[in-house]
Amino acid sequence: MSKTLKKGQRVYLSTIGHNNFVYPAKEKQEIVFVESQVKELSFVGGGSCLAYLIDSSAFYSTDMLQGHKMIVWVDKNGIGS
Repeated sequence: MSKTLKKGQRVYLSTIGHNNFVYPAKEKQEIVFVESQVKELSFVGGGSCLAYLIDSSAFYSTDMLQGHKMIVWVDKNGIGS
């Protein structure tokens, strides 16, 4: 399902955990600097967060090349449609 993350939205980056599953790293936060379309992922284990796939160019501080995707986590009540 496609959704939109607004400019200024706080997200959590991912960390690899038990059995190489991806979980939110609450200590690693980023702010979206351009409104971005994201794809909702069907991940479990995020607690109060939902997982989304977003282009890395939506963030200032990522060292990834434009066009690369990354998994971020958003509080369940913190995303628009």
